Amino acid sequence: MFDIMLQLYRSQLLSKVAEYARYGSGSSPVPPSRLPFPTQPLRGIKIVLFDIYGTLLHSRAGEIAIHRLESLNDEHSLPRHNYVALLVQMIEKGHYRVRTAVQLTELLSEITQALRRYIAEAHKRSFAKGIEFPEIDTRHIWRSFLHDHRAVTKLKREGNSYSRRQIMYIALCYEMLVNPTSEMPGALATLQELSPLPLGIVSNAQFYTPLLLESLWGRSLRKIGFQPQLCSWSYRLGCAKPSPEMFKDPLRVLRQRWGITPSQILFLGNDLLNDMWCARQVGLQCCLFAGDSHSLRLRRDDPRCRNFIPESCIGTLSELPQILQRSP
Repeated sequence: MFDIMLQLYRSQLLSKVAEYARYGSGSSPVPPSRLPFPTQPLRGIKIVLFDIYGTLLHSRAGEIAIHRLESLNDEHSLPRHNYVALLVQMIEKGHYRVRTAVQLTELLSEITQALRRYIAEAHKRSFAKGIEFPEIDTRHIWRSFLHDHRAVTKLKREGNSYSRRQIMYIALCYEMLVNPTSEMPGALATLQELSPLPLGIVSNAQFYTPLLLESLWGRSLRKIGFQPQLCSWSYRLGCAKPSPEMFKDPLRVLRQRWGITPSQILFLGNDLLNDMWCARQVGLQCCLFAGDSHSLRLRRDDPRCRNFIPESCIGTLSELPQILQRSP
């Protein structure tokens, strides 16, 4: 039902993206002093699949905010003024009964702790079902939070529940203000240059992630060249990378529709475990994007990554078409 409502309110949600974007003072990527691996030509590639956060999108958290809740109170990681802006916006809309700065701070702490608790409980239920790397749908988390805190909120409810539209607005508002995003330099130009190739996405993401991309680029993902059947979003599957299950549907479509084998597919991402190691498990070629030292995840303390070497590594997205053009 949430996905039906997402389509129904899509244009309104895109307007919210533009409205809340002004609160985020997005920082710029900081390239590492040197690439961790050599840049190599990639041969025989017929399709490119992309990660989003830290690859096509630059974000303050380096990934989705809900994946970094342990850092929410670290002023050096996520700016506190964005949380204040978020809550002020909620107050102005009549969402919360908060009158003083002290109450504002208390509510900030309450929201953060509640989200942690609800996500941990959701993960526990997924573990019990045998899901090794579970993913939540942030809309369900916010629905539980709003229901349990209805005594301190004054949202207009429909019967005994809050409307799905209200839940999506608040989830979107929260993400945009605590985790400002911007286009990774050269992302759109690179995608346009690659457009003769089929393009896809395999990413840990939430319902608002495609909206952020479309708002930044001013066009739909389909018009950029992404094939919907080649896009795998973690919130829809209930599992996240580094689960190889994330690649299952795109690989099946590529095999059945185009006769493309895994060795002819390139995956580009910024995380040596979630992206490179995960893609290698299903036979894909891997290219590490090391264009932002803040979001680059080498994970050398993980035995799966300690001796891992991707097929190639680039420091700017504009290098991707160049190394592919060398292929015969």
